[in-house]
Amino acid sequence: MIKINSMCNSFNEIFNIYFKEAFQDKPPIILCIGSERATGDALAPLIGTMLRNKYNIKTYVYGTLESSVNAKNIEEVYSFITLKHPAQKILAIDACVGLEQDIGFVKFTNTGLFARSAIKKVNKNYGDYSILGIVDKAYKDPLNVFSTRLSTVFNLGNKIANAIDYAFNMNYKKIAL
Repeated sequence: MIKINSMCNSFNEIFNIYFKEAFQDKPPIILCIGSERATGDALAPLIGTMLRNKYNIKTYVYGTLESSVNAKNIEEVYSFITLKHPAQKILAIDACVGLEQDIGFVKFTNTGLFARSAIKKVNKNYGDYSILGIVDKAYKDPLNVFSTRLSTVFNLGNKIANAIDYAFNMNYKKIAL
């Protein structure tokens, strides 16, 4: 796992090194987990929307502000993805909480992620690799996801979506869906 400060001047370049090593010749399917109904949980759907609408990324993106992948439908969506794209790796993206000084950092791991672990309902591992954006400090009350600053989520989402677009442009210029 690597933790990168999203405000670092070389964030895109550092992110691309890990992205290229993880996915090599074939772009991943992108699975953005979260809900637009809670600010602190909206990071991944925001990223999914940006990748589709702003960057027109050349891969399949599941989970947007309009069609979120969340605790209610993740099993169904994940089963569909693994059936439809059996040979492709999955990059799972989600928001998380951490230490106050780590807000704005991004974790890139070579494992999937355990969605719903913040509310102590640990499911199985989703994806082959994961990106976790630290959007707020950890509280004892999971309902604090409703009071996370929108500007923090938006700025971090923009940085991550831009880094993914940069990695795609550097590694998959000739790919078409």
